[in-house]
Amino acid sequence: MTERCAIVLAGGKAERFQLKGDPWTDKALANVQGKPMLVHVIERLKSVVEEIIICVNDETRKRRYMEILQNFLNENNQPIEIVEDTKIPFISGPAVAIATGLKATKADYCIVVPCDAPFIQEAVVDHLFRAVKDASIAVPIHADGSVETLIFACERRKTAEVSETLCWLGRDRPDDFLRSLPKVRFI
Repeated sequence: MTERCAIVLAGGKAERFQLKGDPWTDKALANVQGKPMLVHVIERLKSVVEEIIICVNDETRKRRYMEILQNFLNENNQPIEIVEDTKIPFISGPAVAIATGLKATKADYCIVVPCDAPFIQEAVVDHLFRAVKDASIAVPIHADGSVETLIFACERRKTAEVSETLCWLGRDRPDDFLRSLPKVRFI
């Protein structure tokens, strides 16, 4: 059985990433040091998880990522799956992607990471996984008290139930998970 899975969020609109007047740019495919950001994230995560799931918002993006990652996937024996977000009539965004990713794996524990974290450190990911062993979710907190709501490790089963319920209730903010899970560990 898989113990650790990474869920990479890569289906957003990337509105803050766009330049006024330019054509839309897919943030996950933005070139950073010669490679798409998404590839950097996968390379950072593959040494600390057994499975990687990339969540996207539509079939077109799924096909495009498969094409771009094809060479990378061929070099890597580790399972990488690209899944399309569950369609919930009145809600979209990262909360739906998180619920979709959690439902797509059977791993005991998951780490959620956005596609725009190309320099995430393996040691940080490993620390979050260790911290969640006796909690529902482990979330980074900054010195100023702000919480990193799109990077966290969680116990999959309970978080999957809560996330899907929240989505069907129209709650689309990832920080709603923090208020809904029984034991949150801030790191």
